[in-house]
Amino acid sequence: MEKISVYIPTKNRLHLLQRSLESVFNQSYKNLEVVVADDGSTDGSREYLEQLARAGKVRVVTMPTSMGACVARNFAIAASTGDFVTGLDDDDYYLPDRVSNLLGTWQRSKSNGEDIAGVFNPVRMKFPSREKIAFTVSRVTVEDLRRENCVGSQIFAPRSHFFGAGLFDPAMPCWQDWDMWLRVASRYGDFVNSGEVGYVWDMTDPGAHISNKPEFSIRYGYELFKHKGGIRSFKERVGAIAALSDYSQVALSAGEFSMLLIGGRAGRALRHVVKRILGEEYVERLHALLEHKRK
Repeated sequence: MEKISVYIPTKNRLHLLQRSLESVFNQSYKNLEVVVADDGSTDGSREYLEQLARAGKVRVVTMPTSMGACVARNFAIAASTGDFVTGLDDDDYYLPDRVSNLLGTWQRSKSNGEDIAGVFNPVRMKFPSREKIAFTVSRVTVEDLRRENCVGSQIFAPRSHFFGAGLFDPAMPCWQDWDMWLRVASRYGDFVNSGEVGYVWDMTDPGAHISNKPEFSIRYGYELFKHKGGIRSFKERVGAIAALSDYSQVALSAGEFSMLLIGGRAGRALRHVVKRILGEEYVERLHALLEHKRK
């Protein structure tokens, strides 16, 4: 029976971390190892994790000082001992059959003679006034990933694939997961979708998943990603600009706006303008209004 390691980086989110961990403990698949990297918490998370470690429920990597989410992820993966590895952010949670569905998809692909990079699943994204299911495409190639992160923030893959791709890059101030999945796909092949929603991405705090880093830092990540990923074609560049437009602290240039419009991303351009002028909450209101009109 394959051993699966779940890595969780955390910092000062005790009440959310407790929810995340409970969702792992309640998985239908039981041969799990939970590795939590505490990136310098001061809110009682360390004491809570120490209690769980003494009870044998988690392995804890205690960072000597805050070193960032990428380093915490890498330390947790390095401390893992499972045959396969998957991740969880401390403000999100799993549905009960996530791990079993991911492993089953991997096993079916291998029994069909496929060499794949890993497995991902559709994600339920919870916003303050709505929900949607994202990442539903059945198969993702490296060419797809050069245009868009259509896998999400977590994958399921052999532990060796994480190390073979070089782990997460702490030099990336944004898009660390996208950068990582692109490297995994470049080395190991396609990602396959399990087809079953298994992960809840909690966006009820609109700023929780969007960096508040300054524009120059996001721009640096954008340029580094393009260089590392070999982003050259028009569609690939439009995809990178569309991702850049998610950051309200970034002011898109006239040329970048033009590329979004020509590349069929007018909605992303409009969303960026609304977010820059009125804020994220108005973007959510606009989405909710449009969904209500469709119904």
